[in-house]
Amino acid sequence: MRTTSYRTDASAYAAATQPPVLVGDIVRLTLPEPPSFNVMLEWAKQRTRKTGDTRLRRPLPVYYLRQQDYRRSVEVALNVAGHRRPPVPWARWAILRVEFRLWALRDAVELCSSLKWPVDALVTSGWVKNDSPAELQLLCLPEQTIHRDRRGVDLWIRRDA
Repeated sequence: MRTTSYRTDASAYAAATQPPVLVGDIVRLTLPEPPSFNVMLEWAKQRTRKTGDTRLRRPLPVYYLRQQDYRRSVEVALNVAGHRRPPVPWARWAILRVEFRLWALRDAVELCSSLKWPVDALVTSGWVKNDSPAELQLLCLPEQTIHRDRRGVDLWIRRDA
């Protein structure tokens, strides 16, 4: 069965509420809370055939399936906030500030490794070109607070090129 989308670039859905980001501009992105590094390691050991209501032919790592779910939730969060993916991914960018809102405090290594999924989600969604040292400059250490009602991570990113 084929479905047709009747949305156009002029529709309210396609219109971004945030202005386009120019070189040197800083954007604050509020994203869902990524898992801790220890949880990622546990998921990497597990395999499953279930994804929602469907059953897979071969088992896949739980890590991969959860990461795909996280990427989708990041895209939804960005769309809800009115951010629109740039037409061309940013060639160079910097993370200026990171604030985690968590259930319980994590150690410094866990905080830094928890940035993997948000950064990878920005790469795969087409916001930035890559996260290699040639493109990404990390200028901060993450901060954390306990905020059990509004868990997530705020990233302040700057477009450098």
